[in-house]
Formats: sequence, structure tokens, C-alpha cells
Amino acid sequence: MIGSSLSLEWAPSPSEPYAVSAGYLGGQLMRVSLGSGRPRPSRREPPIRPLWSGWGARLGEDRALRYLLLAPTVLLLLAFTLYPYLYALRISFYAFQYGRPTVFIGLTNYERMLADQTFWQSMARTLLFSLVVVLVELVLGLVLALLANREIRFRGAIRTALMQPMVLAPVVVAIVWRLLYNQESGLLNYILDNILHLGRASWLGDPKLAFLSIVILDVWQWTPFMFLVLLAGLQSIPVELYEAAHVDGATGLQVLGYITLPLLNPTILVGLLVRTVDALRMFDQVFLLTQGGPGTTTEFISLFLYKTAFKFSQMGYASALLLVLFVVTIVIALFYIRLLGRSGTVER
Repeated sequence: MIGSSLSLEWAPSPSEPYAVSAGYLGGQLMRVSLGSGRPRPSRREPPIRPLWSGWGARLGEDRALRYLLLAPTVLLLLAFTLYPYLYALRISFYAFQYGRPTVFIGLTNYERMLADQTFWQSMARTLLFSLVVVLVELVLGLVLALLANREIRFRGAIRTALMQPMVLAPVVVAIVWRLLYNQESGLLNYILDNILHLGRASWLGDPKLAFLSIVILDVWQWTPFMFLVLLAGLQSIPVELYEAAHVDGATGLQVLGYITLPLLNPTILVGLLVRTVDALRMFDQVFLLTQGGPGTTTEFISLFLYKTAFKFSQMGYASALLLVLFVVTIVIALFYIRLLGRSGTVER
């Protein structure tokens, strides 16, 4: 009968030390147990927890650990990067000179900067220098990367040799090129005078050649950087695309224009970003070679800032110049980043 139950139990005896119990429900056997009649201590089974139990706590602990590990680096960056700019922002509103009382003058330093023709000339000269060297380095680096990406003999040795100028210290490079540019005993003038019979040139003393001399030095040292970046980008392009283009009968220029350059565009923008920001801060080589001369022909904004701060002791005005250079650098970097974002969107 459905719903009825039947259970059988008997107590153990010395001759029968076991107990049996059984129950029926709806005509079906529901439980049969065979066990010792002696009392057993109750055992509590541990509760079954889901697999995701405790993940939230562990995730919080991992996140706290990551922040804790990043904290020293972030504090160092704030101490050596953010704090100097904040301090420069503060003293840019003061007439700050060593040995004299500090006087709050508001926006006077910025007004002076807007009316300073030397500042505008040095800024224009810096932007022109950055544009020229970055474009030349891009073209030369791309040509060298295309050649080094081919299957040629001694490819590894050629790549290593091309990267050597980049690893040299800027001061060392400036001293070496100063010897090369020497009007009396320099190698370049020896070639011009004794081999080409063109006469000697005053590389660092002629206003028409001084700017070109700085450009040649920078191109020689930093073209290997563009070469290395572009070579890495070329090697990331799938070979199957070139094989398909070869099967379709595409020419070398068509492959370059429709496959290589479009896929290399993000890498090119990264290289341009790094080199442009670095060129805007050009200081070491100019200071050692020409110190801004002859006249102000090679006086870039970083050198003008240095002279204002440490030669004329006008720290407040120099701080205003520093902040303007910082803003210009940020604007140019954001421009490249925006182009890079568009390039990634187009590729997707």
C-alpha cells in the first residue's frame, strides 16, 4: 500500500551482536542497514562547499599583494618624476633666484616667455631638428631593416654592427664626433681636402654647417634604434602573406605598399613616438659640441632652459620654460597615441 511503511528491528544479544533494520515505502525497500548493536560515537560530516567558496577573499588578497608589490616603484616614480614638476609649477609663479628673496609674481614669467623671441626661436629650432632627424632616421632605418630581413650571409654580424652606435653613451659620441669635425686634424676635413680636393670646412664654426653637423651626429647614433624596432615589426608579419602575394604576381613595390607598410604602421608610430620625444630633449651633444653656437644657431630649447636656470640663475623663468616643454611633449605624445589607436582599429 502506497504510503505505508514496515520496519523490522531486533536488539542484539551476546550470541547475535548485530542489529538489522529495514523499511518499506510504497512497496519498495528504502533502507537496509546492518550494523553493530553497540552504541557508536556520532560523527559529523564536514559540510560540502562549492568550488567558488573563498575565491572572493583570495582575489582580494591577491589584489592587495599586487598593490603592495607595486607600491615601492610607484613611490619612486612619484618622488623623482611627479614631485619635481609640481615643485617647478610652484616656483614658476615666483621670482626665484639664488641668494635673493623669493617674491611671488603670478603669471609674469609666462608673460615674459610669450614676449621672448629667443624662446620662440629655440622652440622652433627644436621642432625643426626633431622633424628632420626623425624622418631621416625613419627612412634609413626602414631601408636597413628591409635589407637585414632578407636571407643574406653574415646577417647576424651585420645586425650587431648596425646596433653599436645606439649603445654608446651620448657624451662618448659627442667627443668622437668633435674629433671628426675638427677643422685642422679631423677625418672629415682630411677626406674633403686631400681626397676630394674640396677644401676644409668649419663644421662647428660655420652657422650653415653647425645645425647640419648636429643632425648628422644624431642620425648616426639613433638610426640603429629605428632599424631595430622596424626589423622586429617586419619579422612579426606572417610569411604566408608574402607567399600569397608572390603567387598572385605582385611586384616588390606592391608588396611594400599593400602588405608591409600597412602592417608595419603601428610599429612605425611607436618608433616615431619614442624618437620624437627623445629629440625634443636634445642636450648632451649640443652642449659638448657647440654650446648653442655659433651665435644661437644650435641653441635648442633644452640648452636655452639650462642657460636660463644655471647661467643666469633665473629659476622661476626656467621652471616656466620647463613646464611649457613638458606640455608640448605631452601633446605630441598624445597625437602619436591617437594615431596608434586609429591604426589598431583599422587593423581589427
